[in-house]
Amino acid sequence: MTTRRPGVNSDFGWPVFLYKGPGGLNFFDVIFGHPEYQTLVVGHVEAAAGEQANGANGDPGAHGHAREFLAAVGYAAPCHWDGKTVEDLPPGWDHVILTAKRSLTDPGSVPPFTAMSALAVEVKAEHQGCGLSKLVLGNMKQIAERLGANGLLAPIRPTIKPQYPLVDMEDYIAWRLPDSKHPGREMVFDPWLRTHIRLGARVLKVARASCTVAAPVAEWEAWTGLRFLSSGPYTVPGGLVVLQVDLETGIATYRDGTNVVGGRT
Repeated sequence: MTTRRPGVNSDFGWPVFLYKGPGGLNFFDVIFGHPEYQTLVVGHVEAAAGEQANGANGDPGAHGHAREFLAAVGYAAPCHWDGKTVEDLPPGWDHVILTAKRSLTDPGSVPPFTAMSALAVEVKAEHQGCGLSKLVLGNMKQIAERLGANGLLAPIRPTIKPQYPLVDMEDYIAWRLPDSKHPGREMVFDPWLRTHIRLGARVLKVARASCTVAAPVAEWEAWTGLRFLSSGPYTVPGGLVVLQVDLETGIATYRDGTNVVGGRT
């Protein structure tokens, strides 16, 4: 399995260790195995004078005098949810990906899907601040409606939670700031969570082990650039929560917590 495909950037600003767990290792197999759930935002620019008719340097994505570029992507997968109860929500990111992967390798073992889950949204740096994330999320909702899904879910990683890894997720999502656009009102502290809520989603639950990565301590040292010389909790770059190191077993375990947001389509 490769984590990079032509024209696709798999970075998302995530720490590298998220690609080392069961969800991360199967992420792109699921994305390319379920193309009907994916969103691509493609732009066009006029080709500069002298460029080849088929694109600069023979770029096959160009047509005539216009050249295409990928501005944003929204990755998603089918999942199971009754659209009503918290109890029926998938446990988190890993579970959604592994179930969707099993539907590709062993279709008979997976019941018909009833909902859709966003997995990641990426807007290229040069196009951020243009409202493309809202466009992608809106298109995801349209896809869910078209496919007859009970609802659209999103196990999201709050974007600035890594600055507060010691704060419990339940406390973090309760943080509020004055809303400068609406005097007298408050807004959710985290900007990514705020975007989802402003688009009509609501927090359904906190998935405390949405993505679990357990690996030898030496591998964690390579991924983080840190040394772990005693057992216990450590803050790591990009982590929403702390890493638990156990030198007796030689294994360190990270359990990424996400906020499962969403609603009926």
